[in-house]
Parts: sequence; structure tokens; C-alpha cells
Amino acid sequence: MSVWFSLNHGCVTALLALAIANLGDKLGSFQSGTLYVFYVLSALFFSAALVSVMGSKWALVSGVFLYSFYIVCFLVAASVDHELRWVAAITGAGIGGIAAGNIWTAQGSYFGETVALYTKLTGMEAAEVSTMFGGWFAFCYLFFEVACKLLTSLLTYYGNNTFIYTIFSIFAVCSVVGMTFIRNLKNELEDQEEVQTTKKT
Repeated sequence: MSVWFSLNHGCVTALLALAIANLGDKLGSFQSGTLYVFYVLSALFFSAALVSVMGSKWALVSGVFLYSFYIVCFLVAASVDHELRWVAAITGAGIGGIAAGNIWTAQGSYFGETVALYTKLTGMEAAEVSTMFGGWFAFCYLFFEVACKLLTSLLTYYGNNTFIYTIFSIFAVCSVVGMTFIRNLKNELEDQEEVQTTKKT
């Protein structure tokens, strides 16, 4: 989960840093503003309900899927004329903002389930497990964020903006596919609780 989450988010932050430079001051600013407005609104009003209904795994899958719209919108905006460019950039930012507000709640829920399950299986203290897993997640998150930003600089030497957007769109699709293979820990946690209840009785 940490790898696919971090790869997806790294692609977003790398292109977010390029928004104004590549899309222009006006469109880049409007796009970034739209992303953050929808981020705040979805985090406040929708994220908890989405995780509750879908569960943490599928909320993460849908989150990285929708977040990828922000990445792909750069590729679309670079391929169409001026008027459609605005539509593509703003629409992608809105969808990406909705995803951003939900994906962090889903990540927190999945992280909590991971800690709870690992604690039950190993007998370690929850605080110790949380610290250990938090360190692993932070490493993946920072590694991919820095790597993606460095990659934008390297790719500039080998192609134009469309080439950069294509590479990052491929990474985004890979992160969505990869996220579908993470384990559904809610079910495993419930099974483990049933086993422990049966042993006690």
C-alpha cells in the first residue's frame, strides 16, 4: 500500500510543482486553486462516509484512481486547443481534489487496520508497531516524492512536456492497478477476532 500510494502521490506533487510553469500563470493558478478547494470540501464532508461505505482498501483504490485524473489532465490539456485546455485542466483538478480529500482518510484507516492486525498476530505493543509502520510509510512517501520531482528534471532533457505527462500517466495507471492487489485487512482483522473469541470460549 505504501509503495503504490506514494508513487501516485509523488506523481501528483511533481506535476503540481510544474503547473504554473507549464500551463501558464493564469491556468496554472486556477488549476491548483481548484485542486485545493475540492480537497478541503471532500475531506470535510465526504471522506469519512466513503471509507465507512467502501472500506479502507476500496476507498484507497478509488482514491488513487480518481487522483490519477489530475495527472492525466496535464496530458489531455497539452493535446487540445486553448479552450478545451482550460476544461481539461480544471476538471482534472476538481476530480483530483475530491480524491485527495478521501485518500488520506482511507490511508489512515488502512494503517490503523494494519497496526491492529499485526499487533494481534505478533503480540507486540500497538505503539511499537505504529512507530515501525509509520517509519516505513514515511520512507516510501518521501522517496517517491523526491524521486518523481527529480525525474521531471531528467525527463526534460529527453523530451517535451507531453513526454513527461505520458510517463507520469503510465506511473499513475500502474499505481491504480497495484493498489487493487493490497490485502483487505478489515476482513482479515474480523477473522482474527473470531479465532480469538473461539479460543476463549
